[in-house]
Amino acid sequence: AFNCVACADGIVHPTLDVYACSLCDAVWDNDLVERATAEEAILMDELEVFTAISLREIVAASLLHPFHHIFYATCSNLMNDSIDDTLTPEHALLVYKELLDSLNYVVPYPHASKIQLMNLMAQTSVGVGRIETARAHYEAAHAMSCLVFGSTCGETRLFGQLAEHTPTSVDEMAAIYGFEEEEEDDEEEEEEGGEEEDPADPSSHHTIENV
Repeated sequence: AFNCVACADGIVHPTLDVYACSLCDAVWDNDLVERATAEEAILMDELEVFTAISLREIVAASLLHPFHHIFYATCSNLMNDSIDDTLTPEHALLVYKELLDSLNYVVPYPHASKIQLMNLMAQTSVGVGRIETARAHYEAAHAMSCLVFGSTCGETRLFGQLAEHTPTSVDEMAAIYGFEEEEEDDEEEEEEGGEEEDPADPSSHHTIENV
């Protein structure tokens, strides 16, 4: 997917050899196609960023659309690997929303990856004190989980519980996800086998447990 240069919100999709905007129907000439595909090839081979802000600057200056799979994969890796230490919880929520928007465009049906993002958005919302927003994300995750996994699945039931009794603090949320039990198990293993790295801190935009 590429940004249309003829209208503000258009998306250009290649169909065989034709690059046409899905909104205004403008067709790219060969020079523009070559520019876009050359940039795509360079980004595919050389794109390396360590902050979401840096990635956003590249996206803003690019012919590639923000929904392009290169940008989606890069952003997703940044979030999953917790590489970006500069990312605030508020900014993390924006990034998760952008990832979800991309998924909704490319995959217009219920999908497990969407549930994971809703879960992350809910967790982060709890961390910044937006409890009603967190509840809405849990409700959405529960509804989609019913469609993807079924209403009797453990993950679906957990989201139902979180939607009905949304935690109001990170500690309460960690207990519901079972994070405290995992910490206790880790401590027992450390006592038996020597010291290991400290378990990850359940910060306001850290994934406590992807279900």
